[in-house]
Amino acid sequence: MMIHDSYGSRNSELECQEFLISVLKLLDFYQINLGFQYAVTELKRLSPMVFELSLKLQLGCQFRIHEWVKPSFHVMMERPVSSISRLEAHRMGMEYFWILMTTKAQIDEHYHALAYTEPALDQSDGVCNTPWACAVVWKDEWWNSVARHLLHPESPCRSQSGIIALLQETNFDGGNCASCKAGIVLKLIGSPTLWYQEEQKDIACVQVMDAQMNGD
Repeated sequence: MMIHDSYGSRNSELECQEFLISVLKLLDFYQINLGFQYAVTELKRLSPMVFELSLKLQLGCQFRIHEWVKPSFHVMMERPVSSISRLEAHRMGMEYFWILMTTKAQIDEHYHALAYTEPALDQSDGVCNTPWACAVVWKDEWWNSVARHLLHPESPCRSQSGIIALLQETNFDGGNCASCKAGIVLKLIGSPTLWYQEEQKDIACVQVMDAQMNGD
């Protein structure tokens, strides 16, 4: 009751947050689990604008609130590195920030290489009557359509479904036949190359949870 009354006297969510974090630390120190869970529940009620993801991640790591760690880190992964402030990076800690930065660098390197050279057309079925013309058009369409989205500086398209949608929307004007278009779309749907971003993010989350469970 004392915790509830003190919390209720706070006039703003920011003050509530500061108070609840203090309570969290105190109850964790004295290992009062019921009060600790109450503080966790009340923190969850705060708006995301106040209870920021980086702080949620920091507290999740510090007090081993595992349910906060992976979702918070995953959302941080979606943000451009330039949008992460020094305070947020500090809250994440060196280990988790290193995982985030390394993963993002690997993803960038992969998709830069993918954008640079268009995937080869599969014309082995002999259906295409203009293989040379289709290859030329495909190279131009890849660079002018898909590659530009892969390399976009602010909002690059890196998801498998997004890239496939771009390919399906491409007209291939100027000589690319329907057989070649269908063939390259089918080829890329089955290729692990386009799943790289999702796979690396999953690996990063596993690394974070391993570090969390091991107490790093």
